[in-house]
Amino acid sequence: MRKNARKFCSMFLTPSEAHESVPKDMRLVNDGYDYMVNKKYEKAKSLFEQALTVNPYNAYALFNVGLIHEKQGNREKATNMYQNVIALYEDDTRKESNVPIRIKQSLVDLARERLLGGLEK
Repeated sequence: MRKNARKFCSMFLTPSEAHESVPKDMRLVNDGYDYMVNKKYEKAKSLFEQALTVNPYNAYALFNVGLIHEKQGNREKATNMYQNVIALYEDDTRKESNVPIRIKQSLVDLARERLLGGLEK
């Protein structure tokens, strides 16, 4: 779980209650995100993939695996992940970015932006 979320939850719940109240796939995504921002892509990807085994429709895991594939030069795999996000969540605006400069932007819009803007080489 990200630090701010942990801090907020700790105001109301004990640490173990706060941790257990978050679904397992989202705990894995949050942990993976922490590794990803620290450029530990293989560990992050492993956690995102574990989240997808728990919930194959987790938009955050799908999108972030796409980002990692893109950063590693796997353009075809990245494209595939972004297309999955778009196909699964095109009509769902509730799946929003949690990155400060992208708050309130849907993951579908971010996936489209990655595809239309050209993937990193």
